[in-house]
Amino acid sequence: VTAWGVSEKEAFLQFAPELLGYLMAPERPSLLAKIFGFYTIKTKNLKTGEVRKLDLIVMEHLFHSQTITRQFDLKGIASRVAKPKSTASSKDNASKETLWDADWLSGSLQSRLLIYSHSKTLLRDALLNDSQFLAKCGNIDYSLLVGVNDTTHELVVGLIDIISVFNLAKMLENAGKTALKKATASEPESVTVIPPSDYALRFRQAMEKYFIAIPGKFSRGMDELEQDPRLAPVL
Repeated sequence: VTAWGVSEKEAFLQFAPELLGYLMAPERPSLLAKIFGFYTIKTKNLKTGEVRKLDLIVMEHLFHSQTITRQFDLKGIASRVAKPKSTASSKDNASKETLWDADWLSGSLQSRLLIYSHSKTLLRDALLNDSQFLAKCGNIDYSLLVGVNDTTHELVVGLIDIISVFNLAKMLENAGKTALKKATASEPESVTVIPPSDYALRFRQAMEKYFIAIPGKFSRGMDELEQDPRLAPVL
């Protein structure tokens, strides 16, 4: 359940018919998380009579019935590092932290979570379809949510936060942050908010590097591949 503002609500209402048509297209690989509905909740203060409204969107819980030990929110910006939300050292609390791109790239995690070549192909095709569709609709700031099961070496993935639109406010934010990065000699590619086509291209290029596929069947025996415990199927 995610709260959103008025501008996001209006943008989504315009975007919804195209999204529905896209998701209903047959045999198209896609990782877009399902949206179950959007609701307006009203609360009233019995003493003052004040009424407040909260708009909510209800989305698919990608990790339902899955055993997830680590989760990552990937936007394609290698310098993104998640700040710890708590100082708790327990394993349960640590597993609830959502890590970011730099956390995924650190500690040779990529090489420990190799995926089958057919999974990489499916992932690539789905990301190409989804990112091109979202760019056409003017959407940005989406992420690939990745859940890791360290016991079974399985990955659960899906695209989330797909309703943010590159509107006038986002354009001004992009201009301001880009100018600031240049003035401080920082990396301009670390700016999160960029035009939709640029965002889609950067996102796809990053995901291509983030997920490492094993060699095909002609370079290694199939029996060896099937028994390799490092291989991570993508669900």
